[in-house]
Amino acid sequence: MRWLGIAGMIVLGLVWHFDSLERNAASAGIRSTSQQSATDQSDEAPEGRRAGTVVAESEAALRAQLEFLSRQVGDLRVQVEQAERAALRANRAFLEAQGKLDSALKPLEREMFSSALRAAVESDHTVVTGGYQVPGGGIEYTLFKPTLMMEEGKQVIMLEGKVMRVQREQVDSLGLSTLQTNADNTLQHGEVWSPAEAGRFDSKIKTFGSGIDILSSPRVVLSNGQEAQIEIGNYKAILKATVPEKGGAIQLDLRTEQRKAGESDSP
Repeated sequence: MRWLGIAGMIVLGLVWHFDSLERNAASAGIRSTSQQSATDQSDEAPEGRRAGTVVAESEAALRAQLEFLSRQVGDLRVQVEQAERAALRANRAFLEAQGKLDSALKPLEREMFSSALRAAVESDHTVVTGGYQVPGGGIEYTLFKPTLMMEEGKQVIMLEGKVMRVQREQVDSLGLSTLQTNADNTLQHGEVWSPAEAGRFDSKIKTFGSGIDILSSPRVVLSNGQEAQIEIGNYKAILKATVPEKGGAIQLDLRTEQRKAGESDSP
């Protein structure tokens, strides 16, 4: 009996020991699973953060690209608008030049004498043009002297002219032979005289008793860039005087027209 009791106690001790081992093993398993789960979660967290960072960087890059493209589109829009304005200016300039050319060539299509020129003229200097022979045997010349002056606090250009007819025998004596031409219509055919040269010419005119007819002495005052027309019978002069913004010589545009034989030849 005593040995049975001792054996029973040993058996109970072994059972308790095995139970204790199982409980320890189970507890260890639970801790291992928890630790593995925590480890997995801790491993997953950096991966999630890295993915979020990549997404954020991609969005930032896309926004930067969109902003860049938007600026490019804005720059292109500005360039297109500038090109359109330049095209409009070029078209206006072309139409203006075409109109001037048509006006300059118009006398060539009609029965008339004409001269057209543009000259840079200092104030008080004189532009001389013409030199074509009109019915009656005379040679016709046009002279205009622009003078800068102030009028009511504003700079204006006064143009004083002479329309004259000179008989052929007097042309050389007056120093006008260089302007004499056989052409009915001329472009850029003229001279610019200094005040001294114009003064000598006026003195010569006064010494001739005949052979020189002053047909008209027109006088007109123009604002800067203004155009004027002077018509005397069959004679017409179209003038425009422009003073550059930075100063300098006056730009004078002058065109004269005179109808040919068959119509009245008197201005």
